Amino acid sequence: KGEILGICGLSDSGIHELAEALFAVREVSSGTVVLSNSNTVIQSPRQAMSLKIGYVPKDRDKQALMVNDTIENNVCLPAVELIKGRLGFLNPREKRELTNKVIKEFNVKANDGSQIIRGLSGGNRQKVNLGRWMIQDKEILILDCPTRGVDIGVKAYIYNAMIEAKNKGISMIVVSDELPELIGMSDTILIMKNGVIKKTVKRSSGFTEESIIEVML
Repeated sequence: KGEILGICGLSDSGIHELAEALFAVREVSSGTVVLSNSNTVIQSPRQAMSLKIGYVPKDRDKQALMVNDTIENNVCLPAVELIKGRLGFLNPREKRELTNKVIKEFNVKANDGSQIIRGLSGGNRQKVNLGRWMIQDKEILILDCPTRGVDIGVKAYIYNAMIEAKNKGISMIVVSDELPELIGMSDTILIMKNGVIKKTVKRSSGFTEESIIEVML
C-alpha cells in the first residue's frame, strides 16, 4: 500500500506486455494475476476495474483515449460504474462535475469538457488520461510510460500527482524505459530481460543507473 514499484528493461524485454497482462488486456500463456489481499484471480479489465485497479497504457492516442471524442466522454468512460443511476443511465450532472474536477485538479488547459481530445496538446491529453483514473477511488494504478511525449513542465506535474497519490496510500506499478524517472520515483525496481525478472532492487540498497543497465544488458 502506497508503494511505487518500478519495472524497467530494454524495449524487447517484456515490460509493456507485463503491464498489459496485469490488467488482463493481454492473454497470458501461463500463470495467473492474483490480487493478494483477497486471492482473487484477475481475468478481465472489467473485473480489474471493479477491484479498484486502473491502467494507463503506453500509447495514449491509440490504446487509451478516444481522440475524436470529448474530454467529458473520455473522463467518464472508465468511471461509468461510479456515475450510472439505478437503471443504468449516466447522470449528466455527475458527468459534468467529474469532468470539471479532472480539468481543475489536473490543470488541463481546455475550454470546457465539450472540447475534443484531438485539439489538446500532448501534455494536456496525458493529464486527462491520468486524471480520469486518479480522480476515482482506485487502490492500484498501472502506469506504462506515464510521461512519454510530454514536456518537462508536464512531467513535473505528473510526478507531483504521483507523489500525492502515493501519500494517499495508492499503490503504483510504473513501467518506464527512462531510468532516471524510475530511480527518482520508485521504492523498488524490478529489472527485466528477455521476458524474465532478473533482479529486484530496493531503494535502501541504492539505485544506480550503471548497476541497473548492467543487468538489463
